[in-house]
Amino acid sequence: MVRKQKTRKRRDHYLPQGYLRGFIDPARTQEDRPLWHFDIRTKQWDERSPSEVGHGQGFYDYAGEKVSMEPADITFASLERNYPIVRERLIANTFATWTEDREFLLSFMQMMRARSPLFFKQQDEAGRTMQAYRITEVLPDQKTLRVSGPFPL
Repeated sequence: MVRKQKTRKRRDHYLPQGYLRGFIDPARTQEDRPLWHFDIRTKQWDERSPSEVGHGQGFYDYAGEKVSMEPADITFASLERNYPIVRERLIANTFATWTEDREFLLSFMQMMRARSPLFFKQQDEAGRTMQAYRITEVLPDQKTLRVSGPFPL
């Protein structure tokens, strides 16, 4: 997946805001910027809102031609919408019923992994080492192929 240039320039969250709201101190819920955020570069704490954390400008934009995939925010909308509901139910039940939500929680964590900047970096690095082969013949057993290549991508 090539992501050289950004096209939409919108704020795309790789950390869902509903997830970030789970880290707000109950005493700070009415604050405009209720999250405490540590900036690794400056080594300073500051106050932020969930909309100001865990995003990149045009993070999900793809370079080049239009792709036929739906944007990540559409793909993951249901997980993002339901996570705060599941979190509140788990807290209310002191996590006693967590196994009932195991599949949802695993799906949510997989979504978080697949959206992370580290995952994008790893996929980009893996993509740079890929090579293509051309199938030149399918043999009569319909299982064996003859190929030419490799060709750089």
